[in-house]
Amino acid sequence: MYKMTVKEVRAELLKPNGQDRLERNPDICFEALWTLYEREDNAAACGLLSRFAKKKKLRDELNARLYDRSLLYNGLAGDDPKRRKNCARLMGALEEPRDVKKLIAAAEKETHRFVRPSILLALGMLGGDEALEFLEQYTVAPAADESEKKHETAEREALRLALAKARPVQKRSFAGFSKPHEVELRCAKQLGAQLKEELSDLGIEVKKQWSDGVSVETDSPLGLFEARSFHEMLIPLEKNVRLDEKTVAAYAKSRLIALLGECITGEAPYRYRIECKGDFKNRAETAKRIADALECPELLNAPSAYDAELRIEKQPDMPAGKCSLYVKLFVIPDTRFDYRVGSLPASIHPATAAGVLRLASDYLRVGARVLDPFCGSGTMLIERSFMSPCAALTGVDITPKALDVAKKNDETAATNIEFVCKDCLKFRAEKPYDEVIANMPFGNRVGTHENNERLYREFLPKLTEWLKTGGIAVLYTMEYTLLKNLLQEFSGGLELVSRSRTEAGGLTPTVFILKKV
Repeated sequence: MYKMTVKEVRAELLKPNGQDRLERNPDICFEALWTLYEREDNAAACGLLSRFAKKKKLRDELNARLYDRSLLYNGLAGDDPKRRKNCARLMGALEEPRDVKKLIAAAEKETHRFVRPSILLALGMLGGDEALEFLEQYTVAPAADESEKKHETAEREALRLALAKARPVQKRSFAGFSKPHEVELRCAKQLGAQLKEELSDLGIEVKKQWSDGVSVETDSPLGLFEARSFHEMLIPLEKNVRLDEKTVAAYAKSRLIALLGECITGEAPYRYRIECKGDFKNRAETAKRIADALECPELLNAPSAYDAELRIEKQPDMPAGKCSLYVKLFVIPDTRFDYRVGSLPASIHPATAAGVLRLASDYLRVGARVLDPFCGSGTMLIERSFMSPCAALTGVDITPKALDVAKKNDETAATNIEFVCKDCLKFRAEKPYDEVIANMPFGNRVGTHENNERLYREFLPKLTEWLKTGGIAVLYTMEYTLLKNLLQEFSGGLELVSRSRTEAGGLTPTVFILKKV
């Protein structure tokens, strides 16, 4: 195998994006990089080795070569600030606990502000009682002048991240609500009525219903997860708040602390993340500013391990510069869709599948024989089985990979689906089916619109072959115009019962319900 020379690697390190190119090819440049670092104490080589150390194999190799640590410790205590910074980065990536004392000593005497964030982050990576104690007592000095502002900000962010990494993650659980709370359940657009109907069937009163959700008041939120047609549960904190970090923090801080203190086991600080949804120019920057304004001993912004999400939403109908604040609890277990151990790019979300099937619930019956001719990962059939017992479930798909995924999901869900790997246009039913349900191929996601014209045209006669008289087809498709026109031309005994627009990932599919007459 070709190996880069020291001269070649040195030249590449000096080029724009050279480190990124070298990082993609560690096998050909690792030895030359090591030589540059070992013999010349090259700061750039040290920095790139810290990236390589993220991979366990290379981390173990570097720890073996740096066993006596003298090269690292000499660089950390040397005169070159850039070398000190990169040595700290490498020590953090190597995850060797014995380096903690040296890093603490380096932090205590470091005079260059741009070096300190790397030392703090390294201590966070190493963790342990000694590192945590130092980080908890560490104080970020205010900027002496305008030129130091960005370094102060970087140091504060590094300290926050280091503390989040170093602090042991408490195993939290949901402790319950001590009083009723308003809760919003979100679903696919145009399926709010189906969600309300499902909740009513469960004896849960809905306060308000809209296109893509409902509002309920409850002190027992766990019972809400008996419903299958919603995607997520949110707790409103405040609506129509001015969107700036100070105003958001003023509304959110005390309410968030009170809510988490009420319903989550364990003591503060409570770990959270921020999610911005809607028309934001810079989501990451908005989230960072709000997190800085929320900083307090009771809350820890920990995007990699959190108890709750603070949701900042800008909805289309809101006045400019306004937002709404919600909390999404991650300590409430949602096991409804755990059967879905695999999915495909065009898979329908199981909550959407449940809502789509509820559109046709008046026509679906207990003990039905059900066919999905484009079964994909099996979601539609599995969700159909949860609505009521079925005499038979058959899934057909032309792609073996899709059926491999579907079989795993079926096994986890224990739904006992019979799978057939075949072009559905060539599939012949041994007995007629009561129901055909399908997430039809979308021309802009699977195949092409031109292919779908042929497929849909040949599919309609197959429906009349598969269905018994009075049987129902529930078809979910983006090819609204194509299917509508084909149904108007078709004279094979299919009656259009209803059609309803919905939403999925920015698309607007339609649900057609047909009956064989």
